Amino acid sequence: MRAAPHAVRLAALTAVLILIFCFVQPVSAQPGITSPEVEYEFGRSITFRASLEASSPVQNAVVLFGAENSSHTFPGEASVTSDGEIQMTYNLEGQSLQAFSNVEYRFRITFEDGETYTSPFYSFYYEDNRFEWQTLEEEIYRVHWYSGDVTLAQDVLDVAQAGMDRARGLISLTVQDETLDIYVYDNPKDMQDVLGPSSENWVAGHADPEVGVMVVALPPGPDQRLDMEQRIPHELMHLLLYGTMGTKYAELPVWLSEGLASITELYPNPDYQILLNNAYDNESLIPIGDLCSSFPRDASKALLAYAEAASFTRYLRQTEGSAGLDRLLQTYGDGYDCQRGLEVAIGRNLPQLERQWRQAVFGEDGQVSALSQLLPWLFLLAAALGAPLAVVILTTVRRMPTV
Repeated sequence: MRAAPHAVRLAALTAVLILIFCFVQPVSAQPGITSPEVEYEFGRSITFRASLEASSPVQNAVVLFGAENSSHTFPGEASVTSDGEIQMTYNLEGQSLQAFSNVEYRFRITFEDGETYTSPFYSFYYEDNRFEWQTLEEEIYRVHWYSGDVTLAQDVLDVAQAGMDRARGLISLTVQDETLDIYVYDNPKDMQDVLGPSSENWVAGHADPEVGVMVVALPPGPDQRLDMEQRIPHELMHLLLYGTMGTKYAELPVWLSEGLASITELYPNPDYQILLNNAYDNESLIPIGDLCSSFPRDASKALLAYAEAASFTRYLRQTEGSAGLDRLLQTYGDGYDCQRGLEVAIGRNLPQLERQWRQAVFGEDGQVSALSQLLPWLFLLAAALGAPLAVVILTTVRRMPTV
């Protein structure tokens, strides 16, 4: 007696189900992060939250974050509730998380079975949210301000464009299409807070070339326009140099980058020449070679360093022209050090150029200057020759017959 067709099909389906049940293991759900969010109080604290979807119990969770253009990563241990809610609050006081930058963060979860899960990167823009910023944009510039009206922002835009024209007249620049953000503070203290705990209290402007941002303090008052014509073109030149040179910008001697920024100012600092003359008269000028890698942190010495950098760079511009400065930028971009770069690009070494600069600016006598530099060597030579000569004279005297 033959089995009914439906009975055969039912038996076959049952056999397949048994095989699936016996040989196919259930696949556990992969862990994942949902609903990541960030809240922060600028310069004080930052809180990360997210939901974890996972079937295994959690041993610990860590949040890793840092500015997009920085190699420094901040780690913080997070709490995880029984229903998978993650939270971590990090104290930012005394920390140097770069302001006005994209901050990337991710979650790293370790489960009790030893398995580890690291989430994809998420990001947010870390802006100074202590203030209600207004924004005015024109061409490549975007001005942000919180004190004053739109007239201030328009003046900033006008000065930035004038600074751009001046910068292009000094050296060859590649102007990128990326937006340059200008954040205007109405007092130096609020501005310095965004620079981190290592900032000096005399700083009135700063550029972050990697993120295309400058911050400037422009206090209200009769000098506001003059401050604007100094600080905005100065910081703009730093942004333009980075846009032209990229990461090679870091190879520039500090005296050159700050010197170029200073001679871009529409209203040069009238105190610079007074400082230079006093330092020259007191024989306290800082050797240019000492300004290759850094400037002094002390306010008075730093101001003298800026004055010297501006004067020395202006002298090179006057004697070598824009082509000479372009060669100098190219040479430093090629990796030559502070001293050798001048020799390759200009054909003279730093002591020669510094001596010629002193002659041009202070009217120093070249021969007297050269002699003053040789005096230590002449004293050493005299000391070296004097001792043997004294021995010869003494020996000769002793051998002379007595009368």
